[in-house]
Amino acid sequence: MDGKTGWSYGPRCYRVTMRVRVFATVLALLACLIAWIVLRMAGRLHMDSVQVGGMLGAALALGFALVAWTSRLRLDGTRLALRRPWGRREILMAELSGLRSRYARDGRRIPGFQPRIGRTLWLFLPYATDPAYERWLACLPDVDAADRQASMDATLSDRRLGADPVQRARRMARWEGVKRWEEISFLLLMLWTLVLPLPYAWLMLVLAAGPWLELALVRGSQGALRIDLRRNEARPLTATWLLGAPMLLGLRSAFDLDLLEPGRAVWLGALAGLPLLLAVFAMVRDRAGTAAKVFYAAMCWLYGYGVVAQGNVLLDRAASGAIPVQVVARQATHGKSTNHRLRLAGELPASHGEWFDVSASRYEASPPGTSLCVFRHPGRWGLGWLSVGDCPGKASGDL
Repeated sequence: MDGKTGWSYGPRCYRVTMRVRVFATVLALLACLIAWIVLRMAGRLHMDSVQVGGMLGAALALGFALVAWTSRLRLDGTRLALRRPWGRREILMAELSGLRSRYARDGRRIPGFQPRIGRTLWLFLPYATDPAYERWLACLPDVDAADRQASMDATLSDRRLGADPVQRARRMARWEGVKRWEEISFLLLMLWTLVLPLPYAWLMLVLAAGPWLELALVRGSQGALRIDLRRNEARPLTATWLLGAPMLLGLRSAFDLDLLEPGRAVWLGALAGLPLLLAVFAMVRDRAGTAAKVFYAAMCWLYGYGVVAQGNVLLDRAASGAIPVQVVARQATHGKSTNHRLRLAGELPASHGEWFDVSASRYEASPPGTSLCVFRHPGRWGLGWLSVGDCPGKASGDL
């Protein structure tokens, strides 16, 4: 048994704190009640997505309560074991390398036990421990500090960053400033995207180019900047535009576009995002773990979906067919943002349904009984899409 990491006390078993267990139980009950109310109300309004959201929220809350009540942390002289509903994870004391730490928003430390081989075992929930556990925890080697020192030594010895350690440190400081300006520019991009997305086509172009611009910036830094999700890295890490722009692009595509075949857009998006994914993997190489690679892949798929969906609509120059419809009802839902919907009656595509998301101006100008047209567009990539506007012969407007 390693003297630095060994457990010299008797066997112990720790449970999640009673406060968290009670909180999880109350949260699960409230989530089930809210889901029941949402299912009843959304069923009458034919809001299937809201129903799914209510059920998903209740399922997550129930899962959290199950984890809080069944998790056990066991310690003895030979091993550390964490039992959770989906399985049991053990680390032999002789194989324990040391301790990693994260911190919650309230300042609580989240300990992570690092074996010599394998992934870190994190205790994200607070456990009702005792002084013996705290003393043992304080004696464990700090793996994060060792990683930070190793990264700093490697950075200051990188000849691409300067002729001597002083020049290398100065260059790192300059690129740290570039990183801060990049973060400020992304905040402005978020405001543009979420508050006033006009001119729309130029915004989509900036969002589509953003990840590639960041990759070019990182390559031009000659090793001073890195795209990485790792902790304890001495070099400035940047992934703001690479990860943020696909999220904003996918968000605008989901809210603004009405595709008739979203399933095809998903598959085409995977193909369209593949070049970006390969470029990212070429930069991170073996520095990214499995979880980070999966996250990069998800963001690149979202980027590809947004590019395909927006290009399909913005580059569509083909003639569209008009379907006369009449407004039967309208609805405005309020939350972090207001969503305006019209219920239309007419010979609509069976795959779409009666409810259409529209802009606030179209909503205000279309009380029940208003005659409108639904335009069916072929799409630049063959992905049909719909828009609502005035019929030919009236004041045109695709709102």
